Amino acid sequence: NSVRVGSYVQAINVPDARLDSRWNAEADKKSGYRTKSVLCIPVATASGRIAVVLQAVNKTTGPRFTPADEALIRIIGSIS
Repeated sequence: NSVRVGSYVQAINVPDARLDSRWNAEADKKSGYRTKSVLCIPVATASGRIAVVLQAVNKTTGPRFTPADEALIRIIGSIS
């Protein structure tokens, strides 16, 4: 996980990873991949413990992830 989100209970929407102080570009450097936008959403258990963090990378239909994207990822997370 390149953007730290596990200690947060809310989504983190990063429109340009290179400009975010939490970003670690080491994986991009090693792989040659170029990460642009990132959306991280923690999924909590019924007791409130964060079980997993879902991450979407590089929105293709716009410059950043939208509230609708966030809602969709939350729905996907709720299925598990």
